[in-house]
Amino acid sequence: ADADESTGLRAALSAAQITVNCFSASSFVLEHTHGALSLASQDLTGLDLLVDIESSEVDEILHNPHFKSRNNLLYTTNANTQLFMRLVQLMFARGKPIPSSEQASNILLPKQDFSNDTYYAPFGGLKFIMIDEDVPPQTVVNFGKMIAITAAQLLPFETTEAKEQLTYWPSRAAAAADIDEGFGPYMPPYFREQEDFATDDATAALFTFGAGCIYFKAMGASTHSKSPSSAYEANIDFLSKYQTRGHWLRYGATAYFEKEVPGALPQLSGIWLCYCNKLIHKEDARWEHAKAHLRTSLGCALTLKNHLGQVHWIIANGLGLAARTELGVEHVLRRLLKQFYYCTAEINAASKQVLLPVNGFAHRIFAFSEESWPQVFADVFAEWTWKPFPQILTETGLSDEFLADWPYAADGMRVYNCMQTYVKGVLTLFYSSDAALLADEEVVGFWANFETQLDTPWRLPALSMESLVSLVTDLMFHVTASHELVGSLVEYVLTPEGLMSKLAPDATQADVQSTAQSLILIALTGLQKPPLLADWTHIFKGAQLQKCWGSQRQQNVIDLVRKFQVDLRECAEQIDQLNETRSFKYGRKFVAFNPRILETSVSL
Repeated sequence: ADADESTGLRAALSAAQITVNCFSASSFVLEHTHGALSLASQDLTGLDLLVDIESSEVDEILHNPHFKSRNNLLYTTNANTQLFMRLVQLMFARGKPIPSSEQASNILLPKQDFSNDTYYAPFGGLKFIMIDEDVPPQTVVNFGKMIAITAAQLLPFETTEAKEQLTYWPSRAAAAADIDEGFGPYMPPYFREQEDFATDDATAALFTFGAGCIYFKAMGASTHSKSPSSAYEANIDFLSKYQTRGHWLRYGATAYFEKEVPGALPQLSGIWLCYCNKLIHKEDARWEHAKAHLRTSLGCALTLKNHLGQVHWIIANGLGLAARTELGVEHVLRRLLKQFYYCTAEINAASKQVLLPVNGFAHRIFAFSEESWPQVFADVFAEWTWKPFPQILTETGLSDEFLADWPYAADGMRVYNCMQTYVKGVLTLFYSSDAALLADEEVVGFWANFETQLDTPWRLPALSMESLVSLVTDLMFHVTASHELVGSLVEYVLTPEGLMSKLAPDATQADVQSTAQSLILIALTGLQKPPLLADWTHIFKGAQLQKCWGSQRQQNVIDLVRKFQVDLRECAEQIDQLNETRSFKYGRKFVAFNPRILETSVSL
């Protein structure tokens, strides 16, 4: 398809960014006008089907014998969903690239205001830098994404969304077989064991040993009924104010938990369902449905608020924006943060195309109405207030005894303390006092930048060595550990009874199409970034840094970078040992914060 004749391609790709010279079933030439990219003869056989798609051509894609297994319910979904399934299979047929720390260049772009290279979101004052410092190795893959996203807009919105048209797997085994065939080879790696999330124990454990930990707190004041014997709660009621389309249930629920007995985890005592304003107990006939709705609300909150809104668009985006706008290329803080904002600009720029538009792919996955979809994100930004991880733990209201045994707190603080020691050690080499720190105009600018990034300021405390160490540590923690917790949800969506994206009335599992959409999102956003545990010393090497810092101080920094890796490995070993004890005591492990699996920056 010729670029000049493809309206879909022109809509997806700005002429100022990418020029397509040739695109056929066998090869294409891709040139980046900034001179940063030139890839020729890349084999993308079959991907030309996605460039200039019209409704009359959809049948050719959906009935491709290589693509379709007639006995698999995944292929009963609508054209939009199947188009994305085809994209996943084409893009990852040869596996996903293995990332390396060497992909992060030690040649940094000069600080600049990016006023001419910024995309402004329609809410919250959010802005994205459109020029990345690194050329990601998966550029060809992302190019394919943009083509498919544009082509998909030509397809009808949710043609199989009507309640009477929804299909469900007849058994858990049938679902597992279909999902393994359709998505098994193309999913990102995952490190937690799969289980039957429909059970009471597994649903409860989502909030004590799973991604739902961020919502688990001691019982607080409530405006609705609650179980009298409850000691803990997980409140996701905030989602209930947003309208959903069609028959899909309104999100929002609160889980209540009984106080744990020795050797056991807290168990569910009741679930408040916002859409019907009713507290459901275990003996209620709707208990299975209530658990499913709770898992649906949790999946929605984690993906849209905690992962996309907070970790990606506020924290990671804010980190990259402040560092690249205010800090020069030789500044120690810029070098310290480099690995943690690696490819963040490219990632977030891609996310705005995939996940932000009304009627776009992410909007189709979830149940919000056209009016509610942007309002969800607007509220995330309006309600944002920065709180360091230790403060978040304190505000749970949980006892010190509980926190000491709770993996979310215990493992989280181990990783946090490793990072804090590293940050403090490096900064102390350059600033002997608060006065010396405050005399650095670039650091002062970096600190102030966070207050102007969004319509809602971060509300940082006064700048000092202590507060700077706290902020930088927290930024690192969230783009690595928190991102793994709330963003790596593979095992939770490999079953229609896991973390669902939307739920029909009285249902106890997700329908086939909603499950397929969730799997597509995980597959397309599962491109990994370089590991946190790797050799990052090259970022701190070079003659120019030696000239600016002095050879001895440069060597001291490099020594601290290496010590950080040693500390992280010791932390990983401690977590491994703790998980052996947890496995014996509770039958579960908590791996989300283990440095062995953490990536150095956010991935999409």
